[in-house]
Amino acid sequence: MLTQHQPIAVNPSAAAKMVGVSRSTLYRWMSMDGFPVVRIGGCVRIPVDDLLAWIRGQGGGDMA
Repeated sequence: MLTQHQPIAVNPSAAAKMVGVSRSTLYRWMSMDGFPVVRIGGCVRIPVDDLLAWIRGQGGGDMA
């Protein structure tokens, strides 16, 4: 049985879309201490679970 693939990490544009903010807001967050970003060579990825946990920790309420 096939299941829908959920990425474990996304690029900044996809992360911004996922959480409903602009790309410029996401890039501003990326410069903040503690924001979950992984840089591998020239690629920047944001782990989805860590992003959601970071948002919850900012006092933004509960996200499902």
